[in-house]
Amino acid sequence: MSNTAKTKTRLLGVAILVIAAAAVFAQSNSPTPEQPAPVQLDDRTIFYVRTTAKSITPEARAKNIGPRIQRLAADPYFRPDSIRVSDTDISTDITAGDVIITLILDADAQAEGRSRQELATERAEQIKAAIQQYRREHSTRNFLKASGFALLTTIVFLALLILIQKFYRVSRSRCIAWIEKAPRPLLTKYETPHFQQLEAAILGFLKLPRLLAITLLLYFYIGLVFSFFPSTRDVAGLLLSYTTDPLNLMWHSLREEIPNLFFIAILVVVTRYVVKLMHVFFRGIEGGTIEIARFYPEWAMPTFKLVKILVILFALTVAYPYIPGSRSSAFKGVSIFLGLLVSLGSSSFVSNVIAGLTMTYMRAFKIGDRVKIEDFTGDVVETSLQVTHLKTPKNEIISVPNSKVINTHVINYSAMAREKGLILHTTVGVGYTAPWRQVRAMLLLAAERTPGILQEPAPFVFQKTLAEFCVTYELNAYTNKPQLMGRIYSDLHKNIIDNFNEYKVQIMTPNYEGDREVPAIVLKDNWYAAPADRFSDDDGRPDPEKDS
Repeated sequence: MSNTAKTKTRLLGVAILVIAAAAVFAQSNSPTPEQPAPVQLDDRTIFYVRTTAKSITPEARAKNIGPRIQRLAADPYFRPDSIRVSDTDISTDITAGDVIITLILDADAQAEGRSRQELATERAEQIKAAIQQYRREHSTRNFLKASGFALLTTIVFLALLILIQKFYRVSRSRCIAWIEKAPRPLLTKYETPHFQQLEAAILGFLKLPRLLAITLLLYFYIGLVFSFFPSTRDVAGLLLSYTTDPLNLMWHSLREEIPNLFFIAILVVVTRYVVKLMHVFFRGIEGGTIEIARFYPEWAMPTFKLVKILVILFALTVAYPYIPGSRSSAFKGVSIFLGLLVSLGSSSFVSNVIAGLTMTYMRAFKIGDRVKIEDFTGDVVETSLQVTHLKTPKNEIISVPNSKVINTHVINYSAMAREKGLILHTTVGVGYTAPWRQVRAMLLLAAERTPGILQEPAPFVFQKTLAEFCVTYELNAYTNKPQLMGRIYSDLHKNIIDNFNEYKVQIMTPNYEGDREVPAIVLKDNWYAAPADRFSDDDGRPDPEKDS
C-alpha cells in the first residue's frame, strides 16, 4: 500500500472518530424534555404550559397564570365575555381589560402543533368556561343544593349507624342466649372463672365488625359530604387518595411480583413432597422394612427431623430473593435484627439440640427404658431435641434438659435386662453365730420365692465384709423386668425377713458390750442346718469349669 493510501485511510478513521465524538457530545448536551405544568382553578386543570419563556420554567409560568384567573373569577363585576385575544409581533395576548392573563409565544404554538392565534383562541375559551363553572359552583344556589345533599347524606349516615347498632345488639343477645342455654362441649369443660373470661372474649369479638363498619361508614360519609362543596372538594380527593393510592401501589407491586409468587408456590409444593418422601423412607427404616447397615431403627425419626430442618432451610435460602420486598432496606434491616435476637437468645436452645442429637446417636437410652438421671429415676416416655421426659414410679412427669443429661451420668436399667438380665442386689448383716452356709441358703430361698426373679441365670451370694459385730452378706438376683424393680425389691425383702424368722436366725446382732461365756462360733454339726442342705457349698453362681 502506498503512502498516499495510508494517509487517506488515517484521515478517514480520524473523521469517523470526530463525527462519533460530536454525536455523543450533542446527545449528552441535548436539552431534556420539560414536564408540562397545569394551570388550575379550584383544583381543576384548565390547560398545560409546556415551554420555557425567557428562562421562566413552565411550572413558574403556570403558578403566575393561575392566581390571575382566580382573581377574575372571584370578582363579581367581571364578565367572562370581556376576555379578548390580540396579536403582537412576538406573541398573542389573552387579556381581560387592562389585565394580561397570559401570553402565547411561538414556542407554545410549536409545542401544541398549531398557530399562535388558534392556540390563544382555544385557551381563551377554556378560561371563560373555567370561570363560568367556578361561579356556578360558588353560587348561593349551588351552596344550598350542596347543603341539601349533605343533609340527605347525613340522614342516611345516621340511619345506617342505627341499623349497625341494632344488628350488634341482636347478635349480642343471641350469642348470650346460645352460651347460657346450650353451651358447647368446648365451653362446658372450663371452670366458672375461665368460662366467664371466654364468654367475655366471645362478646368482645363481636365489637370488632361493628367498629370496622362504623369506621368505613364514617370515612365515606366525610369524603362524600366534602365533595359537595367546592372549598372542601380537595379534602375529599385527599381522603380518597389515602385509600386508593395504597391499593394502587399494592396492586402494581403484586402484579410485578406474580412471577416470583408462582416460583415460591412451586418451591413450596416441591419441598412439601420431598419432605413427605423422606418421611416415608425413614418410617420404613423405623418399622424395619428398610434396612441400612449400622443404622439403627431408633435413629430414623430424629434423623428425619434433622434432615427436614435442613431441607426447609435450603428452601428458604432459595426462596429468599423471590420474597416480595426482600431487596428493600427495611426487609434487610428486619432480617438482621431477627438474626441478632436469635443468636443472642438461642445459646441454651442450640446446646440442648446438640445434646439431644448426641444422645440419640450415642444410643444412651430409648423410649420405654427405665433410667436414672442424677436423682431422677423413671421410664423414658418421650425424647425431643430439647428435653427428655421421664415418668417416675409415682406417675410424675419430669422434663430434663438434654444439656443436663449429656453432662451427667445416666444409668440405664433396661439396656442389659433385655438380653442378659438386670442384677438386683441387697445386703443383710448376720451375726457370727449363724452358719454362713445357712445364711446363704436362706437368701437364695428368698430369691427363689420372689416373683420377677429369674432362676436362670441363678441368684448368687457374696460375703461382702467381716464387720465388728456381723458378717455382711450380699444377695444378687437377675430380673428381666426393670420397670418392676421397686415391687421386686419389696417382695425380696419380705421373703428374706420371713425366712430368717422361720429358721430362727437373727438379722444383725446387738452392739458388743462384753465377752460371752460361750464362744460365738458355729459347730460343724450345724454347718448344713436347714435349709442349707438344699444347696451346694458354692455361692450360687454358675461354675464355668463344671459346666464345661
